[in-house]
Amino acid sequence: MFTRRRAERGQGSLESVGIILLAAILVGSVVGLVVQTSPSLREEVSYRICQIIHVFDGGGCEAPSEPRTADDRVPDDPCVAGSSKVSAQAQVSVVVTVRRGYSFLIEQMSDGTYKVTRVDDTGVGTGVGPGIDVSLTIDGKKYGVTAIAAADAMLAGKTGETWYADNQDDAEGVIRDIIANDVVDEVAPEATVGGFLGTPEVTVPNPVNRAIKAIIGDPGDPDENFVEGGLEGSAEATVSGITASAGATVKSENYLGAKETPDGYVAYFRTSLNGEAYGAVIGEDATATAGGEVLAELVFDDDGTPTAIKMTTGVTLDAETDAGLEDDQKYTETTVEVPLSGDARQDAPLYAALSGNPVAVANLVDKAKEDGYMTQNVYSQDPNTYGLNLGGTLLGEYGGSVSGDVTTRELQEALYWDGNGLAPRPDC
Repeated sequence: MFTRRRAERGQGSLESVGIILLAAILVGSVVGLVVQTSPSLREEVSYRICQIIHVFDGGGCEAPSEPRTADDRVPDDPCVAGSSKVSAQAQVSVVVTVRRGYSFLIEQMSDGTYKVTRVDDTGVGTGVGPGIDVSLTIDGKKYGVTAIAAADAMLAGKTGETWYADNQDDAEGVIRDIIANDVVDEVAPEATVGGFLGTPEVTVPNPVNRAIKAIIGDPGDPDENFVEGGLEGSAEATVSGITASAGATVKSENYLGAKETPDGYVAYFRTSLNGEAYGAVIGEDATATAGGEVLAELVFDDDGTPTAIKMTTGVTLDAETDAGLEDDQKYTETTVEVPLSGDARQDAPLYAALSGNPVAVANLVDKAKEDGYMTQNVYSQDPNTYGLNLGGTLLGEYGGSVSGDVTTRELQEALYWDGNGLAPRPDC
């Protein structure tokens, strides 16, 4: 009896040791996983291990860097407190569709400064699908006679410039000068010759153009320049009469671009998808709108060295029933930015996020929370669209349209990652 108790006690001890070893292995694997995914914890563990190894000789162990405070996590750049975008577009179709657009974006920053961006938009494409369209759009609502089932694809390009202004008066002066100079270029353009068969393109001076510009003033050289090109596609199904209409549209854009800034250069990829379903009867409208866009940027310094990866997502949501009162849309913009170390092996997973891989993007977000910046701004957005269409199908697509859009945004909430969660941003 006594012997058996000793054997049982010994067996129990061995089982306990096994359980403890198993628990240690499990805990160790979890700690290892956490250490690998947390740079700051990895530094701390490496430092402690170094101290143990060199406990007698006092070898050089590099102490981990001080943890970042909440203030360290506030981005250096101010946020956009509000913006107004005014755009106009003309399009004509005779089998092939040609489009030209022009827009202004005025942004008021949280530090009181302004940014004024002018964009020229051109596109060439084709459309297929039968129908007629004689309609008028007022404040985003379409009235007229329409019956369309169409799809189109367009190669498009955009060029733009941005001017910085210290205050509202300076911003308004820049806008006036830009518009005045653009009008002069339209009515008294300077011609270009050459540019074919390898010959250089040369601008022929127009004395009228230069004389007028000498009088009206000049906005000065822009602080930023950008150019982008890509593919746009849309599909539309619409039926309407004088008193009622219903339809749906879906539009996608994919652009590659490059931007020159005062600090260096930016290469980027921009993609978006927007859709709208609507119905209208005189006196009562119903609209549901949703849209999303992603901007992935690789930032370079003046020497051409990559310094950071930045990714911005924007989501527009709107569901409304209009009975004389109109609710604004909600636009949420989230930005993450991670500095690059210059070590190819360490930065490789961050570059992978530019491909849009969900796992790589999630890793980029985690790195931004650890070593970079993360912000989220919520805006109320008020879009107002105006336009006139005249078109149909007769041995191919024909017709034309003129449209305009005024969209304003006002900042409702500005958040940033303070190390523990999204918190109100103190400088906005």
